[in-house]
Amino acid sequence: MKALACLLILMAASGHGTDVWLRGAAAAPLPEDLSVPVDGGDDRVAAAMVSAVRLVGGGSPLQGRLETNFGGTWGAVCSIGFDVKDALVVCRQLRLAGGAVSAKFTVGALPYALGNMQCHGDETSLAGCRFKTTNRCKGGRPVGIICRNAPVVAARLYDNTYERPEGAQRGRLEVQLLRRGWGTVCDSAGTFGKREATVACRTLNLTGGVVLRKSEFQNSEQCCGIRPILMGNVKCKGGEASLSGCSYTTSPKCTPEQEVGVMCDEPPPVQVRLVNGKASNNGRLEVRVGGKWGTVCGTGFNQAAAQVVCRKLNMTGGKPRYGAVYGKGKLPILLSNLRCRGGESELSACLFSASTKQCTHANDVGVACKLPKITNLVIYGGGLDGFLQAFVEGQQDPYYPTTTICADGFTAREARVACRMLGMAGGEVAPAVPAPLPIVTAPKAITGVKCKGNEGDLSACTYAINGFCKNRRAAGVICEPAKITRARLVGGPKGHPNWGRLEVRVGSQFGSICDLNFGDVEADVACRQVGYSSGRLASFGKGLPFVIERVSCFGNETSLSECTFTTGDDCRRYAYQPPDPMGNPTGTPVGLYCTGAPK
Repeated sequence: MKALACLLILMAASGHGTDVWLRGAAAAPLPEDLSVPVDGGDDRVAAAMVSAVRLVGGGSPLQGRLETNFGGTWGAVCSIGFDVKDALVVCRQLRLAGGAVSAKFTVGALPYALGNMQCHGDETSLAGCRFKTTNRCKGGRPVGIICRNAPVVAARLYDNTYERPEGAQRGRLEVQLLRRGWGTVCDSAGTFGKREATVACRTLNLTGGVVLRKSEFQNSEQCCGIRPILMGNVKCKGGEASLSGCSYTTSPKCTPEQEVGVMCDEPPPVQVRLVNGKASNNGRLEVRVGGKWGTVCGTGFNQAAAQVVCRKLNMTGGKPRYGAVYGKGKLPILLSNLRCRGGESELSACLFSASTKQCTHANDVGVACKLPKITNLVIYGGGLDGFLQAFVEGQQDPYYPTTTICADGFTAREARVACRMLGMAGGEVAPAVPAPLPIVTAPKAITGVKCKGNEGDLSACTYAINGFCKNRRAAGVICEPAKITRARLVGGPKGHPNWGRLEVRVGSQFGSICDLNFGDVEADVACRQVGYSSGRLASFGKGLPFVIERVSCFGNETSLSECTFTTGDDCRRYAYQPPDPMGNPTGTPVGLYCTGAPK
């Protein structure tokens, strides 16, 4: 405190212009000779010295002359040595974005307080930078700063009326700004109208846009003021991709009764397809609009739009291919300037133009997607024969198959590969019969599987992913018995190789064993296979998807490959239920605690 008092006295002195170097990150007590540069300082003292910043004289909260509160007194900052990295820190401290230095805001400046600001650019405030206290600015002027509004990084509708029209979403508009939490939007001037509501809905990846009265999105039981008001005075032109492109103020002076609500429409579905490509995951983009199919002009088409197309086709990735690389289409050109943000579920939620007069088929756009890999297979109903279901790359549920393999074009070659992937010795196609309800109602379907016959798994074959199977028929296989070729313990504590979750290799894939029927006898056999004399069951949490279940041993076997087991999916009916004191199956991966000298 004595050092701080000395600094303030020094700043008030006139005619000497003594400078003192400080850095708010790590300062030692200031030396008696204040003219010596100081590389460091106490964090709390530094924070007290530069406690706040503000922009004045710019006509807007986003720009103006920089003034700092240094030791309780406001003062200007010298422009000498002040660069864009320092400006970035100032805007960040003001909870704004951007940061540029300006020489426009010099009129009416206070006395100088700081100079020679030196920030790295990643500090949260000027207190973390190195600077110099000074009451002069020879050859310089008061520094000015231009920031940008903190962008909207997310938006949502909060609705506590529990009533909304079919196909619509409505509620109080809430936004999350960069480096801020969630808050509401207000309209104190009554300027939030149709254009602003349209852009708000577009930010939500929805369409439409209607401003709601307070009674239409807020009931009397739970009124307003739940969250801080973050945004106000919103003004849009109507064509912005999101609210970030509009003008607005942050932390406006509003009351909770002025909070904004909107109603949006669910985007109507738009059919898309890729044609004339080398595989099912690429080709010329064609869309169906107003009941007719047509091509899309490449002008304005961005990568985010390609990603929406791929997601619509149950694929991942998405890269645009310009210049009719997949051939010129013969159908009419229906859309141009198709621009998405990437999170839309339908192309109808993106920006586009129906004017295509400037486009020709030489600019028909194509899209290349990434086909999700088939990561695992199960036979519906268990055993060696039945309908095929698949796990695919990127699916949200890691324990239930969500994709059906269709019977269309599925031959003995594909059956052999499927059985090989399941760890079976071989297989053939089962008679094609209508699949049971859980199969035909799966959310995705793999169609057009074509294999050479020598592949290790179906991911090495060609196929497409669609929404359903033609004629409601799923591929069925009859496989020869599976073989366990390896076993291992994983996920146990360090230094205890005899503990862990049991994983076995069946065919080309490792996986967990479901605890259905797995008891002490099976635990002894499994421990013998991994090199110990005996063992007992333990739990080591979730692991790889199940590959076998219902293991049954006599007790004299040396490995699980000599026991009987199934590759079905019964275990998933019990998946990860709480432990049962009666010993009933819980659908958990088998874990072991093996004992006895390693063999």
